[in-house]
Amino acid sequence: MMEPAVPCSREENHKSHPYHHHRRRALPGLLFGAFKPNESGQYSNASLGWKIESPPVVLHGDAQNSTGVLVSGQLLLAVRKAPCEIESFKAWLQMHVIQKRPYQRHCPDCINQKMDLKNWTVLEGPAALNQGLNEFPFSFLLEGHLPATTDNSVIAVKYEFTIEVKLKHGLYYSQVIHPNEINKLQLRLEGFVKTSNEVNSVEYWTLKRLSWKLEEHLNTIAPACTKHLPSTKKGHVAMKGIERVGSRTVGSADLSTGWKLDYSPNGYAEMEIEYQCNNSCSKPVCGMKTHDDINVTHQLVLQLVVVQEFASINRPKHANPTGVARILRMHLGMTLTERASLSVSCENEAPPIYKDVPPSPPLYEPPSNALITIHPRRVSN
Repeated sequence: MMEPAVPCSREENHKSHPYHHHRRRALPGLLFGAFKPNESGQYSNASLGWKIESPPVVLHGDAQNSTGVLVSGQLLLAVRKAPCEIESFKAWLQMHVIQKRPYQRHCPDCINQKMDLKNWTVLEGPAALNQGLNEFPFSFLLEGHLPATTDNSVIAVKYEFTIEVKLKHGLYYSQVIHPNEINKLQLRLEGFVKTSNEVNSVEYWTLKRLSWKLEEHLNTIAPACTKHLPSTKKGHVAMKGIERVGSRTVGSADLSTGWKLDYSPNGYAEMEIEYQCNNSCSKPVCGMKTHDDINVTHQLVLQLVVVQEFASINRPKHANPTGVARILRMHLGMTLTERASLSVSCENEAPPIYKDVPPSPPLYEPPSNALITIHPRRVSN
């Protein structure tokens, strides 16, 4: 994800007696420019960047009469190793106003105000991109009433252009689990090695600890009876009830071993995790959702602790810790349910309905106007 600032300026026509003159307010910082892929956040298989093709952003005239300015450019996604599978590719533009003398000094919302100006769905996922530089054009109109960028002792105004790409990761698990069974999850993480030729060193990320827990969340509405129903004013809707929320852990474990680390130039970590409902003190409840606001959901939370180390390129096995650590956390939605029984479903044992009965042979009935002839016969002894 990238959030480069987008400065712009306004060129206004100021009237004064007896003539008109033009004055341009230059603002600090760089104007729209290029953001190269190798300067963006790195991923083992891809890197992200952008490039502006339009002239510097200048709003002409005052805020009431300005027609705005059109900004265009390209988003750059460089794929090193194909295929690169993408789940989503989105971008959006925001105006960020920072109050340096806010109404409430310790309130983040009073200090920062953000307004969405434009958003794009650059690429519908899932999709696979080929190796090389992939370009995606974009354009948007900065309307004339928007303020120019500024940064002073009272207020700061800037424009932030954010790009978000979600790459498909190596995570495989079953979304439907059963309370009395052991479930497996396969995980592969890449980008554990980064080589810097400029300083002749190699940076490693070492996985020190992995923990998982299976959480259960309950949400319901406790309605009031007619006796305790609160009185409401005319024209107001009566309160449906009080929301009740509960959560608990129905399974957990901490691991310090059990994964494979590869410190080749394309360093990665692979692991297979077994998880289940192992809390004997609390029996799990199957997931459910009803029309009367009873909702029971489950999620698997993974937490990985990685530590950074560095070593010389000539002596890669002699690594020293840098003191930097990171915590990677993932939340995976699960559906917890009982396994179906081995008996035959009642739907398969139901008797056939009228339309399912095959047609029988037709009945023989003589016509009503048929002449029936009787031949008497005498029988002698």
